Amino acid sequence: RELVGVDSYLKVRALLTEIWAYPQAYRESIIVLNFIQRRTGISRSRTMKILSELKKGGYIHIDNGRLTALGKLPVAY
Repeated sequence: RELVGVDSYLKVRALLTEIWAYPQAYRESIIVLNFIQRRTGISRSRTMKILSELKKGGYIHIDNGRLTALGKLPVAY
C-alpha cells in the first residue's frame, strides 16, 4: 500500500511540474485536480490529500483550482 502512495505522489509531482512549464495564459485555464485525475486515474480523494499536504507545506498555491505558485517539491512523500 505504501508503494501505491509513493507512486501516486510521484505522478502528481511530475504533472504539477508539467503544468508549471506551460505558458501562464494556458496554465490559468487548467483545473489542477481535473488535469491530474484525467492523466493518472488516481482517485479524487488521494489526489486531494496529496495537494492538500503540499499546500500545507507551502510548496504550492492553488487559487480557484488553478496552480498559481510552485516551489521546490519534495522528492518523496
